[in-house]
Amino acid sequence: MTTNAIKKELNHLINEADERLLKMMHAFVKEYNNYESDYALSAEEKGEIDRLKKLYKNKSLKTKTWNESKANIYRKISK
Repeated sequence: MTTNAIKKELNHLINEADERLLKMMHAFVKEYNNYESDYALSAEEKGEIDRLKKLYKNKSLKTKTWNESKANIYRKISK
């Protein structure tokens, strides 16, 4: 379903909604919008991400594949 189709359907549902549903949707949207602003990265966090990206690009950062990580987890929980 395209974004425009979703918007159109939501508009229809909102127009037909009762007060309880409208209040729930309003609370959800407010919380969603607050989540976006509450969890912005600090300058320090952005700097750490940039530092790790540089290490990764220079192949100086030790990484593992998802399969290697899963194997490590299974090995640890099997003990």
